[in-house]
Formats: sequence, structure tokens, C-alpha cells
Amino acid sequence: VLFRSKGDASLFTEADRDAAAIEKGKARLEEARKAYMAAPAIEQSIAIEVMSPMGEQKMGMSSRYGKDKSFMVDIPDQMSMTGVGGKLFAVLPIAPDKYVERSIEGPDGLSKAIGELTGGGGLPDPAAPFRLMPKDDLTGLLGMGIIMQPKVAGFRAGDAGSQVLIEGNGGSSVLTFDGKTGLIDRIDVVSQPPGAPAGFEMKIAFVLDAKVMKELPKPIAFDTTGRTVAPTMQDLIPQPKALEVGQAAPSFDLEDLDGNMVSLASLRGSVVVLDFWATWCGPCRAALPRLAELGRWAEDNGIPVEVVAINTSEQSRDLAVRRKRIAEFLDDQGFDARGLEFLFDLDGEVAGAYGVRGLPTTIILDATGRVVSVKAGFGPGSEERLKQDLLDLFEGGDPAEPGGALEDGVG
Repeated sequence: VLFRSKGDASLFTEADRDAAAIEKGKARLEEARKAYMAAPAIEQSIAIEVMSPMGEQKMGMSSRYGKDKSFMVDIPDQMSMTGVGGKLFAVLPIAPDKYVERSIEGPDGLSKAIGELTGGGGLPDPAAPFRLMPKDDLTGLLGMGIIMQPKVAGFRAGDAGSQVLIEGNGGSSVLTFDGKTGLIDRIDVVSQPPGAPAGFEMKIAFVLDAKVMKELPKPIAFDTTGRTVAPTMQDLIPQPKALEVGQAAPSFDLEDLDGNMVSLASLRGSVVVLDFWATWCGPCRAALPRLAELGRWAEDNGIPVEVVAINTSEQSRDLAVRRKRIAEFLDDQGFDARGLEFLFDLDGEVAGAYGVRGLPTTIILDATGRVVSVKAGFGPGSEERLKQDLLDLFEGGDPAEPGGALEDGVG
């Protein structure tokens, strides 16, 4: 049966893209808006799958829509947002005892409040603009924060439903609508992010399972009991205390790619360069080959330095999944990783203990385990500055052996 599988922009023919088809696509979006708004209540689950050269990620979310534009969208481990009684509430799972509140005022008050609390990204639930924002431009909202300046580019109808093609700067998306309910079945996005390497492509699939009902099993409500209100979303995030130069570094015991446990204590006697990174972080990806070169440079020059890349802040907290993903990531990147030791900070606890507020963050520890420097970000010249920091540290003697000296010619 046509249109039960994923949407593919390449299947839209010339006739599916002509002016008449584009008008049909725009009309289909408005018909879907009417279907969402006419439903007394909606309960749905959404499966999201992201495919990129860095690997595959899967996540899920759920949402409920009730009377008087009340709604709740829950993204496990990320955020919960509730709209009820003319107010919008947001909670982060890392701070369940706090919340942010905004009043919804005026016809565009909800879209403004959602934009403010999501940093302009909007809710990742494709049903939200259809159900909640009757006067907003649907095409712009359906860019999903991924496609810039999106426009309806095509339409085609099938036995089981219809599809609308959206195109814009940075990619395209195909919306598949159920022929019976008029609601969205799935959205398939293909994105080429600006500034990404040639050939880099990201595919995102939103698969929706929506149930229309007369009323929700439980009315939507937000309980403020035992919670304190915070002024902004940033205030919900516990800020790790920054490390100070000269401070003893927090201890850790983390697994490496081979399943061996590595502790900070086991590295004592060498200067340690810790790099906190994630696969989704562009500057992190750029930094890793340079840090590997730094590790080989130190080894070639007889400098007792260990360069340790601590993977943190990833979607999965399962060690086997993370180990497989990082191994595939390194294979896809294709750089010489000799000189780096990779460790896994599954829950971000070590990154928090080290005061990491952004990625990448590079921290140098002396041979006694004390903090020498903390640097956030990685750009042109960063590798040379790290080398100089190491040489400055060793100047006049090896920190592991205060009386020792480096061989001539190093540096």
C-alpha cells in the first residue's frame, strides 16, 4: 500500500512538483491543521531515528493534547513541557524540583513562549504547530529547526494517504499523512548542515503513533507543589564548579575501548592531558586528530605525557552501545588515533566533577595530579599552545622527578 514506508524526495516526479501540486500541498497542510484542531483529544508516541556518518541514534518522546489548548510534551532525559491554564511550564529531569513558568498572552503568546524556552528551536513534536498555533505559518514551523527558509515544493497522493514535500536551505523533508485520520504518520528529513564536510548527510525520521479520543484518561495539569520557580532555562541547569589551577584533580575510574578500567591514580607520574569530547561536537571532531598528534609528539620526544580523550554527553548511557559507536566513529573519521587513550564517562559524572561547561574542554594535570590549566574550545593554534604549555611545565625538570631534566633538542 503506497505511503506506508518512509518518504523520499527523489520519488516526487516533475508533475508532483508543478505549481498545481504545490497548491495541493499547501491545502493539505491546512486540512491537517483542521483535523488536529477538531480532535477532542490526542495521545501519541513518537519514535525518532537519526542517521549520520557518526552513527545511529534512537530516541522517543510522547505528547498529549486536551481541551482549551492544554498539552504536555515529554522527551525522556531531556525536557518536559506543559501548557495549561494560560501558562507554560518547563522542567528538566536533572532538576525535577525546579521549573520555569511563562504566561501565554495574546494570539502569538504560546509560540513566543515556546520559542523562548527552547532557544528558538520549538517543540520537536510535529503535531504541535498543527494543534496549537492556528495562525502561524505551518511551512516555516515544519522546517523542524533544521531546514532554513522552508517552502512547499511538491505533493502526491496514494492509496493510503498523501505526502507533502518541503524544501529549503540545508535539506528537505517529506510529510506523510494518514488517509483516514488526516494526521501525520511520519516525517523524513534529509539535511546537509551548513559548513559540514562535503558529502556529509544527516537523515532524521519521526514516526508518529497518534490516537484520537473523546477525552484524555487523565486531564493535563502541572503540580508546583515542592518545586521552586526559576527565571530561565539556564537556571535549571546545575552549574559545575570550575577547577582551579593547583587544585588536586578529582579521581576517576573509567573503562577504555578494550574494556579495561583506567584510573587517574594509574596515570600518576606522567603529565596528563584530559580532553572531554562528544561525537556530535564539531570542534571536538576537529580536535581529536590534533590531540593524537600531540600524544605521538610527546612520545617521540621522550616526554612523559598521557593524552586521554574522555567521551561524554552522548545520547546512550549503555557501555556496549557507546563502545561500538565510538569504534565505528573512529573508523569513519579515518585519522591515526595512536597517541590517544579513549575512556567513557557514561553519565557525565566525571565531566561534572571536572567543571566541564562546554565541549571540548582540555585540562592539563601535572605528574602529581594537580591542575595546571583548563581550556575550553579548540581552534587554530590550540595544539601549539598545548605543546607550549607542556614544555613550560617541563622546563627545568620533569615534574615526576623534580631533579631530572629533559634531553637536549626537545621542542
